[in-house]
Formats: sequence, structure tokens, C-alpha cells
Amino acid sequence: MNDQWYDRMKSLYRSVDEQLKKNEKECGSCVSCCPFAKIPYREIEYDFILEYLMRTGRTELYEELIKLGPTWGQTGKTCMFLKREGKNCSIHEVRPYNCRVFGPYSDEEIGLPAKCVYEGATIKMPRDKVTELLPLFKEYHKLASEYSSFWKDTGKEKENAPS
Repeated sequence: MNDQWYDRMKSLYRSVDEQLKKNEKECGSCVSCCPFAKIPYREIEYDFILEYLMRTGRTELYEELIKLGPTWGQTGKTCMFLKREGKNCSIHEVRPYNCRVFGPYSDEEIGLPAKCVYEGATIKMPRDKVTELLPLFKEYHKLASEYSSFWKDTGKEKENAPS
């Protein structure tokens, strides 16, 4: 991932986090949302995490993520980044969009895990209102689509694409 895309993604996440601050709770001790590991995420987020791991010299996690490939978040098992390196989420700074908004926002049909700190404070969304209610969702979707189109249109291989 080149600097332009990395910086755009970092900026988007910063803006999302800023909008979520008004609903922010002290999250992270129960980690009861992380065992689901059915994380919807986009190609740009996978590449963003890879780039972050490379830039921070975390080669072991980088190699593990490369081996799992783009399906890493769809295993149905506990997230691979949970409780690594003595942290609850070892990629908290670059976690996917859906990990960021979960808690402050929840699916009205599914709700939150038991004892979640956001219980009673979450914004419950009907599925047909997600694009309207989630902070910067349209911008997130647009950036992810532009990224996918960019790589398809150029025909080039990504710098850190899995082999």
C-alpha cells in the first residue's frame, strides 16, 4: 500500500474516531465482541493492517496475516489480533471500520454481547438505516471502492499483496 492510500485510510479512521468520542466508553476489558471473528471489512483495510504491521516491524503478525490471507476476519474463531503482545487488541490503532463502530452502534436485531459497556448507550440501527446512521459510512465505502477500482484499473500488483 502506498503512502497516499495509507494516509487517506488513517485520516478517515481519525475522523470516525473523532465522531465516536461523544459516545465513547471505556472499552476493552471484556473483549466479548472479538471472539465472533466474522468481521466485515474491505480490501483496503486488509492492506492497511498489513502495511501497519510492516511499518511497525511486527513481522510475525504480518507473516501470519499473509498466510491467512484476506479471509482472516471470516474464520468464525477468536480474532487473531486478540490478546497478542500483552494487549487486548494488538492492532487497535488500525482496527477495521466495523470494529470501531461496534458498541456505539449495534444491529437492532442482534444487539450487543452480554455485559458490554455500551449496553444502554448504543444506538440500535435497523439494517436498512446503516448507511444513514453510521459515522462517515459513505466516505468509508467510497474510499474502499476507489481503492479496489484503482488496483483493478492499473493492473499492477500491490506492494504487499499476498502471494
